[in-house]
Amino acid sequence: MDNECLTLHGRISAFYDYSFNERNSFVNSQFTIGMKYQYKSNSSIILNRRIHTNRGYPEFMTSLTKGIKGILGSDFDFLKLNIGIQQTFYAQNLGTTSYHVMGGFLNKSLPLGLLYEGRGSYDKSIPFIIKDHFQTIRPYEYTHDRFVFLFMRHTFDHLFSKSKFSPFAHCTSE
Repeated sequence: MDNECLTLHGRISAFYDYSFNERNSFVNSQFTIGMKYQYKSNSSIILNRRIHTNRGYPEFMTSLTKGIKGILGSDFDFLKLNIGIQQTFYAQNLGTTSYHVMGGFLNKSLPLGLLYEGRGSYDKSIPFIIKDHFQTIRPYEYTHDRFVFLFMRHTFDHLFSKSKFSPFAHCTSE
């Protein structure tokens, strides 16, 4: 089980024509507490980061963020709840399947910089697939105050070829 605690404070200023409640600059202070749990997980610390190595059991994640109005001039009082589950498992002769379900809820109306973004990764100049992102949506193209995402991926491993050269075949659903 991993736990984390994080405190953030900063000024948010729009670099484009945008205003929220007739203002375009805000101060935000927030406190986040999070937890991650995976049954029978093994972990190692590599470069000061804990890495879990376990296949077969789901990993559960949750975090709660509290915006604190008035602390250091902060403008917002809000709650943000995130939950998620992800798992990777192998099916003999079929390959490896992984899924990641995540959801979030925000209880107040906030400026764009504090909302959830759509996890887009589309950029013509960077033609790479990024795990657990929507490949056809640009970053920050969509923002919202609540969401549920499901990302699935199946790798057929060497199902189609048993020779020395065995390319992987992937199916991805977003």
